[in-house]
This record gives sequence, structure tokens and C-alpha cells, in this order.
Amino acid sequence: GSVEDSVGSVLAGLDGSVEDSVGSVFPGLVVVVDVIVGGVVVDVIVGGVVVDVVVGGVVVDVVVGGVVVDVVVEGVVVDVVVGGVVVDVVVEGVVVDVVVVGVVVVGGVVVDEVVGGVVVDVVVGGVVVDVVVAGVVVDVVAEGVVVDVAVEGVVVDVDVVGVVVDVVFGGVVVGVVVVGVVVDVVVGEIVVVVVGVVVGGVVVDVVVEGVVVDVVVDVVVDVVVRGVVVDVVVVGVVVDVL
Repeated sequence: GSVEDSVGSVLAGLDGSVEDSVGSVFPGLVVVVDVIVGGVVVDVIVGGVVVDVVVGGVVVDVVVGGVVVDVVVEGVVVDVVVGGVVVDVVVEGVVVDVVVVGVVVVGGVVVDEVVGGVVVDVVVGGVVVDVVVAGVVVDVVAEGVVVDVAVEGVVVDVDVVGVVVDVVFGGVVVGVVVVGVVVDVVVGEIVVVVVGVVVGGVVVDVVVEGVVVDVVVDVVVDVVVRGVVVDVVVVGVVVDVL
């Protein structure tokens, strides 16, 4: 019950499959099948759907599940549909979009990826691109470039080359000390432990049990004990205690 064209390609077999002249298999029953003779591209119908094929490096449309999609042949970039979404592919270093779960990189070229249906970028070859973390579009750090990063869904900054940036702890935007630079720090969602530190003898604020006090290295500073402000000297000088 099989059928062959003039070049010997099997068009219909006992299992209902169909092939074009270059050996591409199209499953399903064949209603009408045009064939390729002498390298001429003609339509192929599979299951009543018109499907074009590629012969001799000529790019033509291909229908999958009733959706018209393109294919890539001999380095020619054309659209491809995945899950009903029109996406591109990368062939021979040509950057095009791809909608897949995972990163698609060809020849070190950055291409888009989709995570959870959200289009995001990735970092390839030291190029900084966007990345989605917890649904928030943020940047990442590559090759020492400072970009935003999301922590617990909040867009915050990070540091790579000694630059002071913000960091989130417990959903609160706070600062950190990087390479000797004094910034604020929060532990928990309430400022109760340390909001500032001393670096190189610089006076910064410190919070004890929610009360702001000053602290200095080797200098008279204020300290709070149980909410009461008292003077304290670090170098052993007697001060008043209230």
C-alpha cells in the first residue's frame, strides 16, 4: 500500500507515515501529497494540513499542529514556533530569540531565555544582561560590572569591585560595609542590633535595642543601656553613668 514518487521516495506506508524526497518523515494519514521532483519544492499535505518542506537548501514553511513555522536550513535563520509562541533560533553565530527552559548560546553569543514564561537574558562572555529572580527583572554581575540583583524579590544592589551598594535582609533594604566603607546594616526587619559600624576611627551610629547611639574607636562615645543614655569612655576615662 505504499506509494513512491519518480525518485523513489516513499510517500505513504502501512503505518500512515509520509516522507518527502529528502527523507523527512511526516506522521499521519496522507490525504493529498505533492512530491518533489528534480529539486523543485512543492507542497506536502499531511493529515489534510498543507506542509512545505526544504529541498536543496531552500527554506520554506513547515506546519506543525496546524501552526505555520519556519525551519533553519544551511545556516539560514528563520522563525520556529514552540508551544504556539514564535521564537527564533541561533545558527552559525546568528543571535535570535529562543523560548525554552534553559539558556541557548551558540558561539558565545547571548540569546534570550524564558523562565516560567518570562523573557529574561543571561550573561555570556562577560556581557551583562537582565535576569529575572522571583519575578523581578534584575541584573547580574559579570566581569566586575556592578548591576542590580534581587534578594527575596526585592531589587537591591550588590558589590563586586569594592563599591558600596545596598543589600536586603529579611525584605528590608539595608546597607553593608564593603572594603572599608561604612554603610547601614539591619538584622531582621527591625533595626535592633547594628545600623552602623566604625571603620578607621570614623564615628558611625549603632543601635542597641532600637535606640540610636554613637560609637567611636578610642574616643568618648555615648552608649545606651536599657534605653538610658550614659557616657562611656573607651580609653578608661571615668564618665557619668545615669
